[in-house]
Amino acid sequence: MSNFVNNLIKWFRRRECQSCEKEMKQRGLSKCPVCGGCEFVFSAVLWPELVKEWNLSKQEEMAINMQQGYHCRCCNSNLRSMTLAAVILDRFGWQGTFEDFCRESEGFRRLSVLEINAAGSLSRFLSNLPRRELARYPAANMERMPYPDGTWDVILHSDTSSMLANRLMLWLSANGF
Repeated sequence: MSNFVNNLIKWFRRRECQSCEKEMKQRGLSKCPVCGGCEFVFSAVLWPELVKEWNLSKQEEMAINMQQGYHCRCCNSNLRSMTLAAVILDRFGWQGTFEDFCRESEGFRRLSVLEINAAGSLSRFLSNLPRRELARYPAANMERMPYPDGTWDVILHSDTSSMLANRLMLWLSANGF
């Protein structure tokens, strides 16, 4: 797994963070895997009443705020999208950005890709793939997929992966990759 993801998992296991951006840069997360940008912005997405209503622990609150509120200033990808991009790039051994990967990787461009619900900021890059289909719930229900087995080489479902800080669920069956 890429250093980006390993460092991210270590970060999520921490109990508190005084300076999120400083912490992220110290852990080697200083470059956006989606576009290569180097400037990041953080703004909390949860408000106190919601935290109380959802009965979130401090660690859960911090993780959600970072996942959704820490984003690249250049491409506006949040940490959730950056993490998913880093996992995909790592799986395929691509050294550049996700944007370049979708545009330039002949191997990836040949694969059939099913994107279930929009994968955040990655969707705009995935939409340029010649064999990509965007399916949305309820038409594409993960429990009753409307496709025969073997239809897709790659299936991305960012909603599920984003809910698991320590285990990103990503299905890649990439014909020999």
